[in-house]
Amino acid sequence: MRAAEKPEIAALPLFAAMDPEQRDRIFGNAFLQVFPPALKLFETGQRADFLHILVDGLVELYTSNGDRTTTMAILRPVRSFILAAAYTDQP
Repeated sequence: MRAAEKPEIAALPLFAAMDPEQRDRIFGNAFLQVFPPALKLFETGQRADFLHILVDGLVELYTSNGDRTTTMAILRPVRSFILAAAYTDQP
């Protein structure tokens, strides 16, 4: 994780009320990944490997059925996504 992004991420509701020492431990295990455009990070029904926090760019959450695709949301920084899946270890 880049030091410049820590204050923004720490302000997210998930981390804002957390004890600073605990938050620092969690942040110490975090790492930055850069993905190419149009990369599919996960599919419906998969378990979450990580809690994702978007710090740059956009993420499209969409669903497909046959030849039809529908965008459910466009996510902008700074925010977490797939929190429930990561927390519960459920698809």
